[in-house]
Amino acid sequence: MTEPTKDAPPVAVGELIAGKYRVERVLGRGGMGVVVAAMHEKLRQPVAIKMLLPEAKASENAVARFMREARAAAAIRGEHVARVLDIGELEGGAPFIVMEYLEGRDLAAVFKDSAPLPVEEAVGFVLQACEAIAEAHAAGIVHRDLKPSNLFLTRRPDGSALVKVLDFGISKGLLKAAGEGTLTTASSFVGSPIYSPPEQLLAAHDVDARADIWALGTILYEGLAGRPPYIGDSPMHVASRIFHEAPTSLGELRPVLPADLVAAVMKCLQKQPADRFADVKALAEALAPHAPRASISAERVARIVSTPNPALPSPVHAAVTASATSMPAVGPPSVRTPGQRRLIVIALAAAGVVVGFVMFSGRSSGPTDPTPPPGQSVSAAASVPVSASVPVSGSESASASATASVSASAAASASAPRPVGVPPKKNPLSVGVK
Repeated sequence: MTEPTKDAPPVAVGELIAGKYRVERVLGRGGMGVVVAAMHEKLRQPVAIKMLLPEAKASENAVARFMREARAAAAIRGEHVARVLDIGELEGGAPFIVMEYLEGRDLAAVFKDSAPLPVEEAVGFVLQACEAIAEAHAAGIVHRDLKPSNLFLTRRPDGSALVKVLDFGISKGLLKAAGEGTLTTASSFVGSPIYSPPEQLLAAHDVDARADIWALGTILYEGLAGRPPYIGDSPMHVASRIFHEAPTSLGELRPVLPADLVAAVMKCLQKQPADRFADVKALAEALAPHAPRASISAERVARIVSTPNPALPSPVHAAVTASATSMPAVGPPSVRTPGQRRLIVIALAAAGVVVGFVMFSGRSSGPTDPTPPPGQSVSAAASVPVSASVPVSGSESASASATASVSASAAASASAPRPVGVPPKKNPLSVGVK
């Protein structure tokens, strides 16, 4: 009898999980986990099942983050978060999460193929993500890893575009459940440097809702400019630029953009949290005029934020420590104190240790139509911690990130014409961190 290899999935194709989910194929895998497509035997409903690999199961931190992802996603009931349908354990004790199975692709693929996007399209995508993040913040959850590869673009039954926020595995709860300890320390780094604000690079455990505001602004900047605001040759280089430099104005990269839209995006990228939008409602209100067809998202965000949660302080970011509320001044190294310089060196070192060794995968070419018709591309609404691109059978592929995002996608055809006045896509020489 052949012994299973260390990298073998904990389940085999054809195996029945929990007496009801029949495994059909592996969608993607990484260093910590695997995502499989399965069919509910009685309901005949396709699902995506995410599970930890046996070696990861031995890590209390990995298991805690895995279960945190399930709880965080389940706490958000809106349509813009991938639904958690079930959780359980395999016979060997490895936990699994059953999630809805989605057709489409992530915004990382959309940006690679089509950015810069038309204004209304790019703003509309971010406004939909704002709905999910508003609900997360109202529940006391900060995502901390918003990036294009964690925003999945699918379609509603009527064919309209629908953005789903994925991967709450490193989210931070502003309220701790009884007995729940912290998953990060003062020196640990979580997230993706390109989309992380300065305070998260310094101390991930101290960030608040305004860290997600920074990430949303960075995503919108990339969608409108064709490149993120900070690029570099390595994660440490990117982090250093975030600390030391102001981003190039979006208006310089794309002069045709409305001045108030440029101002809104650049406000998200202020280094001091207090200088950004106070909450996602304020951000959505600033963006809404630029995506009239998506203005309903801004109205929903306003209603979510305006509904008080008695268990949370108001505003949400009042629950954080002073280090997130008031960051050390960011400027040229000569004006910093030795203590501030030591903090930045520690943060950069942590980012380099955690992320620097990761192989940054290129994104496979795909269609310019950001939302292919149902049946042309398929992806699981699930993510697993990975460290490189993951080949998947057939035309499917899984994109990996430094912190975890695997989505299996198939090629589709169609081509969207570039709008008049939009400059050609930039191709900066940089290492992408998804």
